[in-house]
Amino acid sequence: MAVAGNVYFIMKKEMKNQKKSVLSLILIGFSMGCADIIPGVSGGTIALITGVYESLLQSISSFNLKALLLLWQRKWKEFADYVSLRFISSLIIGILIAVAVMVRLITFLLHTYPIWTWSFFFGIILTSVIFLIRESSCIKWYFWIAFVIGAGFGYWLVDMVPIETPNTPLFFILSGAIAISAMLLPGISGSFILLLLGKYEAVLTAIQNLLTLTALTVSLERLGCLFVGLLLGLLVFSRLLRALLRHFHDITMFTLAGIIFGSIRKLWPWKEIILQKVVHNRVHILQTQNILPNLYNKEFVIALLFIVLGMACIVLLEKVQKK
Repeated sequence: MAVAGNVYFIMKKEMKNQKKSVLSLILIGFSMGCADIIPGVSGGTIALITGVYESLLQSISSFNLKALLLLWQRKWKEFADYVSLRFISSLIIGILIAVAVMVRLITFLLHTYPIWTWSFFFGIILTSVIFLIRESSCIKWYFWIAFVIGAGFGYWLVDMVPIETPNTPLFFILSGAIAISAMLLPGISGSFILLLLGKYEAVLTAIQNLLTLTALTVSLERLGCLFVGLLLGLLVFSRLLRALLRHFHDITMFTLAGIIFGSIRKLWPWKEIILQKVVHNRVHILQTQNILPNLYNKEFVIALLFIVLGMACIVLLEKVQKK
């Protein structure tokens, strides 16, 4: 009965999300794109906060043999309905707009006002964890075990130091699969995973070579293998997550909330740099150490105001969602 109730709850929620207006979906996609620009923040977190996460997994996992058959038979309307094309395309449009419009602004804010910017996102993510836990209708003791495990995983992952790995086609496929799987998990950045696997610089170099028409063979091979890995990871891991949410909804939500809570250490506003690396004339911070702020200066007071502002944004979003 509990499983059946969870399945009904998810199906009802997915149907509700499919009826969202195109404008609201584009705005959610825009928010997801802004989150993906932030180092260490995942668009999956925003999808989870805004209530479209499960619908997103459902739409991604529907790209299967049946969808290909509908395309082959030129049944365009049936294909669009089957894969929720309006839903997924609206999110993608919003993400692309955010990347095109906001990347310079957010990069400027992170470099010019880092503590205040990180404080704002810290408030957003911290409050989102509380709201995710509140979604469960019946909280049991073992849910908190799942939360602690998820928090430990998130805490450990964001503190890992990048490693050196081989530049073989197989490892590029594996890197793509792991990176896209991480992006589907709220609280974990796919680009951060590529950095950990030692493939972030190689991917940037391949894209730059492709744009300048140099070393095309190697670049196309690496990007092609990466794309294959992204596709495989997207199709396989999205199905796994969706199955977990259908059959073990509450405990999965607690685990995801734990991952977000553990990875929030990446957003702590006050930190000192331990390890950094220059990639294509840009400094990439690889490892930092959180430090306590100075409680008696103006910067700390303003940072607290931005934390409260971030928390208020989530509360307002929650009220708008209910209405």
